[in-house]
Amino acid sequence: QEFELLLSMFYPSDFTQYEAQTVADWTSILRLASLFQMENVRALAVKQLFPITSAVERIELANKYDIKDWLGPAYLDLCTRTQELTLEEGKKMGIEAVIGVTQLRSQLAANVDAYVKKL
Repeated sequence: QEFELLLSMFYPSDFTQYEAQTVADWTSILRLASLFQMENVRALAVKQLFPITSAVERIELANKYDIKDWLGPAYLDLCTRTQELTLEEGKKMGIEAVIGVTQLRSQLAANVDAYVKKL
């Protein structure tokens, strides 16, 4: 099934839309394109995945497939949201990322407190 999705990039049944639609579909394409060093297909998968993934998924995929451009915005999204990380999100991201988010949130809170005290 993954290989069929990859082939659909080269032999689309409809030239107006991609057969791949979901995060799982595009992740499969990304995995195979990375494995076979298909840089153009990989770039397309990265482009298609960005708007349909959460910040946690972006961190997970960025670490797994070396997509460095995703890390900064994803960490910023997680650090500025009001809800805390869930256990499931932490498992997906890994301990290093969880610690990074925790540290950044603490620094952000400290900077906000310092700013408020100056007012």
